[in-house]
Amino acid sequence: MSASTRLYARLAQIPQDASDPESLADLVVCAFGAFERYYVCWKNRGGAYRQDGYDLPPTLHAWLWPPDGSARDYASLQVVFGRGDAYFAADRSGKVECKAVEGEEKGEK
Repeated sequence: MSASTRLYARLAQIPQDASDPESLADLVVCAFGAFERYYVCWKNRGGAYRQDGYDLPPTLHAWLWPPDGSARDYASLQVVFGRGDAYFAADRSGKVECKAVEGEEKGEK
């Protein structure tokens, strides 16, 4: 399954019924990369943000879903995948990145 096929299948699972508060109101971030990797964040009609991803690097996953139960600032969120395992993610509260060329991850708040 290609990255776009897996991503499109996931997007199709988001309710589309305008009367359903869980249905899509706004697609905030949609990023896909190599090896079927993707991240998607959306705001539902009930005003809540939802997110999902597949095969995310552990550091990025922990940044997007903080272990302490806090949340990112979804309104300012950006996620970009580069070549291989490279990525960059940021919101108004901080950023995290992995530069595949250098082969090391670094995060800062």
